[in-house]
Amino acid sequence: MSFFAPKTKSFYKGIELYVGSFFLWIHHVQMEKGTYFTGRKIARSTFRKGKRFGFGFSFFEHSLLFQFGKMKLEDINEGRKRCLSTKKMEKKGENSMKISYESHNWLTRFYHFMLLSTKNFNFAKEYLSERGISDEMIKKFQLGYSPRNSNFILEFLGKKGFKRNDLLNRKVISLSRNGNYYDPFFNRIVFPIHDFEGRVCGFGGRTMDKDSKVKYLNTPETRVFKKSENLYGFHLAKESIREQGYAVLFEGYFDVIQAHQYGLTNSVASLGTALTPEQAMLLKSVTNNVIIIFDDDDAGIEASFRSASVLEQIGCNALISNVGGGLDPDEWFRKHQDKDRFVNEVVNQGINRKSFFIKKKLETVDKNNPSSRFSIVNDVLGELPLMDVRERSEWLNIINQELNVPTKNIYKRIS
Repeated sequence: MSFFAPKTKSFYKGIELYVGSFFLWIHHVQMEKGTYFTGRKIARSTFRKGKRFGFGFSFFEHSLLFQFGKMKLEDINEGRKRCLSTKKMEKKGENSMKISYESHNWLTRFYHFMLLSTKNFNFAKEYLSERGISDEMIKKFQLGYSPRNSNFILEFLGKKGFKRNDLLNRKVISLSRNGNYYDPFFNRIVFPIHDFEGRVCGFGGRTMDKDSKVKYLNTPETRVFKKSENLYGFHLAKESIREQGYAVLFEGYFDVIQAHQYGLTNSVASLGTALTPEQAMLLKSVTNNVIIIFDDDDAGIEASFRSASVLEQIGCNALISNVGGGLDPDEWFRKHQDKDRFVNEVVNQGINRKSFFIKKKLETVDKNNPSSRFSIVNDVLGELPLMDVRERSEWLNIINQELNVPTKNIYKRIS
């Protein structure tokens, strides 16, 4: 709500202060993806006339805007109307988000109940047991199961007061080509995904059918769920990360659940993708030290390298490791069931991304073959123009140490 006072008086209410013909305007805006520039744009559109100065800053989707300036009385009234209009839009957006969070919360309970308390769906619980997931972990991560028949869910949410069109607009449910509403996660193991505040913002679903072409599904991008801004298990791991002084970054749901099951509770997952800047900032909010342990295939190696680069760009210390033996972290824990061994053999063997790059390249060539060594050098030299002086020097030193290629020869190739 906005207020206006006569020129001879001053009035203050939280976000607005008018003194004479001068104003100070402070406003909080929540966008789908707030940025400094978005904040400036909103601030400029609120008070179009008069001499003014404005600035803003953002954290995730939240922007805090400031403006100071001199305005005529009619311009202040115009600004007041625009501010009220902005607040009405925000209130509508908040209500939309509230429906999303509440429906996700009820769905989490429903899926969890179906998995643990319904005999008809014992096969889903048996699937998790075969993958080594205990009842304790099922409860800790609120794992669930979505029945094949979506009518169960539609009736349940209807009794809780949710309208189907509202759920469809928020992508909680889907609409088939035949015009029927359905749950997109039907007949799947469901993983609730929490945001940094611990609210369920979306879901992941894993098929139990070995022949299925789509193993994993995620909630589509919505106002409350953005895959690139969330880390699986972060709400459970953040305190442990602070205590341990570092985070372990995995690739998938089962990697994290197995790690927590055997005591490595400072672990999270990037939801199956290489780390994004938003996810990196989320990690940096609790630690500056991250060990990346992705799958040891080509895609995992490439994602590890890119994730480490993103973390370094925001000032984090990033190391990369692999479990080796053709296993992923989930399989490693199922086989060895030993946290201390994992820390000693995997976590403590982490190396920086430059050494990791060289190490992985050496695994594919004959190190004793000069031609093979120089092929790796050429791969690195192709990236040198994009690097700053310090990073270029570090790369050249690693090439010299790991490949036994004299630095003078490298400089000859550069020139």
